[in-house]
Amino acid sequence: LQITNSLNLLVRTSSESETNIVSVERINEYAELNPEAPWEIPAKKPLPHWPTNGSIQINKLSMRYRENLQLVLKDVTVNVEDGEKVM
Repeated sequence: LQITNSLNLLVRTSSESETNIVSVERINEYAELNPEAPWEIPAKKPLPHWPTNGSIQINKLSMRYRENLQLVLKDVTVNVEDGEKVM
């Protein structure tokens, strides 16, 4: 009975240790991630005559990867308003 309890404690302790190590690995991965690009890049500003507002409208777009394949997009309608960021 005492050996069973000892083995149970050993398994539980090793499992908790592994969980803690994985947590530290995840934190390190997040800490080493490259930051996303900023919303605006000062060196890449649009030309002065570039429109300052506008929208994009796509109406009933259908596409396929190649001829004779099924449509992967069918009658897709999208409106992107001024200032919206599409991700």
